[in-house]
This record gives sequence, structure tokens and C-alpha cells, in this order.
Amino acid sequence: MLLLTGFALVFLAGYRAEKKGRSFAQADIKGEIVEIILENKPDADFRSFKVATFIAIKLQIANDGPATVSVIDWSLEVQVGNVRAAAKRIDIPPQARMRRSATPFAMEHIAPLDPLDKKCRETPLRHNIPLEGWLLFELPTREIPDPKNGRLRVLITDSLSQTHEIIREASPFINSGNLIWQE
Repeated sequence: MLLLTGFALVFLAGYRAEKKGRSFAQADIKGEIVEIILENKPDADFRSFKVATFIAIKLQIANDGPATVSVIDWSLEVQVGNVRAAAKRIDIPPQARMRRSATPFAMEHIAPLDPLDKKCRETPLRHNIPLEGWLLFELPTREIPDPKNGRLRVLITDSLSQTHEIIREASPFINSGNLIWQE
């Protein structure tokens, strides 16, 4: 009996140490959606027919947890009313640019899209050091015809296989500009 009790105490101490070690090695990625661009993807043969919507999202993220992690996957879920759809993440082409419209206070501005996924592959997320950049997703039209004013849920998977989410609730927003695919 004494041997069994000793074994149980050793096992429990090891379990607590393992659990404590795991809780220390966690990331807590938080962030916000800073800008959104929606752009129609026309059919290759019938240019007036929309087959998908490109959704470019500018995110600012930071790791509030003590563990240094890399981001290994991004996904986007769009919800309009009771309909939900998953958008596919695509790489931002090197020639892609964003055009901001002219206003009474500023001239038209064209700038490259700085890919956040590339930054996160090159630089791990350290404690409280924010990163900002763009992600590009493609949402088929058959899923949700018009994602404007929809609820956006960005899911981030880190190198410890933890999932984090950034949510922008359904509300009207200003389209930050439009995408230019070729120079």
C-alpha cells in the first residue's frame, strides 16, 4: 500500500510539472482587422459575371503569451445572416497593388500590399511585438454572393497547434480602396 501511495504521489507530481510546463509554453495571439478591401473576381470568358470575391484584410497582430511562435496557417470564415462560408487563403501576387481613391484632402495613392503571412514566416511572434500586414482570401460567389457587411472571423494556427481568432462583427464598413493586379 505504501508503495502504491508513493507511486501515485510521484505520478501526480510529474503530471503537475508537465501541466505547468505546457501552460507556460503557450501563445496568446490577439489582433484587429484594420482595413478591408473587397474586389470582384470576374469569369475568364464573361467579364461581367462574378465568380468570386477577393477579400484583402489588413491585420495587426501581437502575441500576448510568453511563448515565441510562428504562424503556420490562416483561414477566414464569412457569415452573412445565417449563412457561413470559408474563404480560401491565396498568396498575394508580387505585382498586386492597392489604390486608395482621391479625396478632397489627399491625392490618389497606390501602394504595394505588404503580406502578413510572409512576415510571420520570416519572423516568429515574440511577446508583445506587433506585426501588421495584408492577407488575401478568395470567397466563391456560390457560397455568399455579397460578403459586404458580413461577420469576418480570421482563424490563426500557431506552431504549437493552438488556434486563435480575430473577429470583426457584422457592420457596415468603408472599402479601403481597390486592388490592382498588374502594373
